[in-house]
Amino acid sequence: MPVTEEFRITLPAEAASYVHKRIADGNFSDATEYFESLVVADLLAPPPSADELTQWMNTEGARRLEALHRNPSSGLTSDQAFAGLTDESEDEE
Repeated sequence: MPVTEEFRITLPAEAASYVHKRIADGNFSDATEYFESLVVADLLAPPPSADELTQWMNTEGARRLEALHRNPSSGLTSDQAFAGLTDESEDEE
């Protein structure tokens, strides 16, 4: 049997409601499974380092910003960007 360690966390009500919704939607069987999925995702794709973010901002980020300045209508509204994020995350499940 694998060795386990118990953690106790406290979440703001809104975050706790979100976890309960993910479980109720059938995405996870319980809170433990939900949080395990977050840890696994972080292990598989850890957040970029500050140096990596700086490098991206100075290259790709700058290129995209220049393109947006040349053609402002090519950008997305915040609502469009958010909808794209939520659509993408639902496709991954």
